[in-house]
Amino acid sequence: AGESDADLVVDAKIDKLVGFDQTTLSKAAISVLARGGVVQKVTLDGDFPRGPVSMSYKDEGADGADLDLESSDAGSLIGFIDLYRRMNGGRLTLTGSRQGASGPFSGVFDVTSFSIVGEPSMQRLVSATTGSGPDATRTGVDPNNVPFDRMRLEYTKRGSRIVIEDAVLRGASAGATLDGTLDLGKQRISLAGTY
Repeated sequence: AGESDADLVVDAKIDKLVGFDQTTLSKAAISVLARGGVVQKVTLDGDFPRGPVSMSYKDEGADGADLDLESSDAGSLIGFIDLYRRMNGGRLTLTGSRQGASGPFSGVFDVTSFSIVGEPSMQRLVSATTGSGPDATRTGVDPNNVPFDRMRLEYTKRGSRIVIEDAVLRGASAGATLDGTLDLGKQRISLAGTY
């Protein structure tokens, strides 16, 4: 057995973890169990600045795998892992499962009540006025802080590819629908949709 086939057991309580963009996870309780180089169980509980996070992943080999993650501070969680740094607040629920030992891993990513802050592309998506010329009036929407009601997508992971289906981003001033593929192995993103 090589190093990649090693067994690993971690059970830790950490007062303060600092992630990307100096995002802090406090009172973290982390448990990891791997056998033969395969992660069988992971749990995480802790507090981000605006609320708790809780994650549970269990891989039972031929009996499948399950993932459940909830956070009351989606923006901090997503920033902590360096996925996206311009989300503020939000409640995130991520679920997923795999049937059998090698099937695709499918689930739902759902975030409610969040805003996008300081995103340059929002300047183009959110109209700061209605009408044009001398008849233009301010909408009251700040393109530097755009609130959204919900972002929801269904995903399926096969190997290093994640297929995104039926993605919906909905807010009072902007929205989008998307489908596409993230290829983690090739570090490529291919998304298409309407805004």
